[in-house]
Amino acid sequence: MSLVSRFGVRVGSTPDAVAIEDSGRFVTYGQLDRWSDAVCAELVAVGVVPGGLVGVLLPRDSRWIAAILGVLKAGCGYVPMDPLYPVERLTMMASDSAVSVVLGESSGTDPASGLPCVAVPAPTASVRSTTQPLVGLDSPAYVIYTSGSTGRPKGVPIRHRNVLALIDAAQSRMDFGSTDVWSLFHSFSFDFSVWEMWGPLLTGARIVLVPQDARLDP
Repeated sequence: MSLVSRFGVRVGSTPDAVAIEDSGRFVTYGQLDRWSDAVCAELVAVGVVPGGLVGVLLPRDSRWIAAILGVLKAGCGYVPMDPLYPVERLTMMASDSAVSVVLGESSGTDPASGLPCVAVPAPTASVRSTTQPLVGLDSPAYVIYTSGSTGRPKGVPIRHRNVLALIDAAQSRMDFGSTDVWSLFHSFSFDFSVWEMWGPLLTGARIVLVPQDARLDP
């Protein structure tokens, strides 16, 4: 069972439960499922191929989570591209990972990478008809780049089974539940965000996105 199918189980169980709280705005599990379906449909429409990689270049808000889910539903892995990073690093990451397209705020061409850019649909956007590919345990989940402190930054590919192993191992020791509230504090370009995102989404809990100005205020 992949991350996508495990998330689907939570949607089916509690579609009206709040999945994301983002600066006073709320997104339920059912709404997040439909929103990410719309993202997936946009990616399929531009020809992404299962097993490939998609860049995600967005400000820090709930669109990140919908984008990541949409990428995974398309059978691809995501490459987080923080808009606060220098252009040189973003360009290197896009080239090194060979992403085929970038999810961003607007459609066109991403100036940092020169790649085609697809705008993330609005939360209420209608979902165009599409067939989602089969996503398995060995499908790509993401590639996150190291800091580069020991030289050139390196992209580390992770599969669905790796993320599930992390959450399942912790679940038996920490007794996560649907009444929990998790803060998503870290950058999506830092792998601790994977824990902060999938811990709640796989257990029916709520994510509270910590705004950028709060993250930077001691």
